[in-house]
Amino acid sequence: MIYQPHPNKSLSSDDLIISSPSQSTKKKNKRPLTEDDTNSDNKLWTDSAIKLLLSYISEKFFNYRKNKEKFYINAALHIGGKTSAQVRGKVQGLVKKYTEEKKEETEKGTSK
Repeated sequence: MIYQPHPNKSLSSDDLIISSPSQSTKKKNKRPLTEDDTNSDNKLWTDSAIKLLLSYISEKFFNYRKNKEKFYINAALHIGGKTSAQVRGKVQGLVKKYTEEKKEETEKGTSK
């Protein structure tokens, strides 16, 4: 979604109009996460921003499962200073890391 100020008013946080993105924007946002995205993304996130994101996910998990792209937009607004693409990259990176660690933990438990 693209946020645009109302043309007849000065910009304030209460005067934003939300419009739908074009098809090319939607396709662009759904590209697979690469190693470079994960590495550069880690430099941009503070521990407090990650905690805020995790808290938001726990509160809005139903919304995350229902419509991920809309969730990423709302999470970015909630956190502040992040784009929906950055939120999407961080969430995908955290899920990937969790999955890998869980797999390693399971393999250690079964190798005894």
